[in-house]
Amino acid sequence: MRELADDLMLSSDTQIIVDTVGSFRETMRELADDLMLSSDTQIIVDSKESAMKEAGEIIQSKAKIMAELGELIHNDKFSNDICNEKITIFKSVGIAVEDLAAAIVLYQSLKK
Repeated sequence: MRELADDLMLSSDTQIIVDTVGSFRETMRELADDLMLSSDTQIIVDSKESAMKEAGEIIQSKAKIMAELGELIHNDKFSNDICNEKITIFKSVGIAVEDLAAAIVLYQSLKK
């Protein structure tokens, strides 16, 4: 079986964003260590605390998390430095505020 990392490394001058949301336990993973640990890769998560408890590919590979999504949104200087690497991985394990926001939108749409 070919790894996703092999496919991504084929394109030398394209910036790539990989969104992963499927694994939510330390024993589950969606990406291989070679991609997680590549010098071309930067990792952004919804919550560092949650990712370090639930994201198997981060826990198992011991990959370094660059930032939380909220840090990028609220820090212009930091946001401008983003996407300097070839591959950006966004790992979401889901946090309660995301569920709350979805529930509010659903509730408001049902009230209309």
